[in-house]
Amino acid sequence: MLAAVAVLLAACGGDDDAPTAYGPTTENEFMELCSPGATPDGTGDDEAAATTVANDATSTVAVCGCAYDEIVETIPFERYSEELRGALRDGLASWPDEITEMMTDCVLAGLPADATGSTDGEDG
Repeated sequence: MLAAVAVLLAACGGDDDAPTAYGPTTENEFMELCSPGATPDGTGDDEAAATTVANDATSTVAVCGCAYDEIVETIPFERYSEELRGALRDGLASWPDEITEMMTDCVLAGLPADATGSTDGEDG
């Protein structure tokens, strides 16, 4: 009887490969969900396009990398793992507002000052 319960639990069990802390596995997973086909270093299936993307501060790869860094700095891993990881896997439409706000902040941080409408006191 105990063996049957163990088999049943194993069949229904959780993700044995689930990470237990932030690291390369969570970063690669986030980057793949955020910018499919690219890796954290900006490389991907198309090397020429990946190089261009990696050099653009407002590219998807750069924004996703920035957002991942913010996640690591501000969201405890247990919360990320239990609440956010599943939502991220469900697609962009289900991403929590706090993640999309981080991404927006990253886009704005990567734009040149004149692109944000700021004139820094100049009469323009």
